[in-house]
Amino acid sequence: MTARTPGKYGKRSPKGAPAIDIAPLLTGVIPPHPVAVDYIAAMDGGWQMLGNDIAGDCAAVTWANVRRMVTTVLGTAAYYPSQAEVWAIYKT
Repeated sequence: MTARTPGKYGKRSPKGAPAIDIAPLLTGVIPPHPVAVDYIAAMDGGWQMLGNDIAGDCAAVTWANVRRMVTTVLGTAAYYPSQAEVWAIYKT
């Protein structure tokens, strides 16, 4: 068994690339942030499972729910994809 060189792990040795210095950000003080906005309150009827409880199609259901949220927030006619559209996305 050969001895390992300290600090050299993996396939390549460290390359010494510059790193982002985050020390100035770690002050313990929360910077100013935008006022909280509740985008979900504008949507009535709640979220639907759209097959996630049956087939586990969470990516397709997420697409449908995000589409509904975005169309509601943009002020256009809120569009909630149907179960058939979610199944079509899931099958792809």
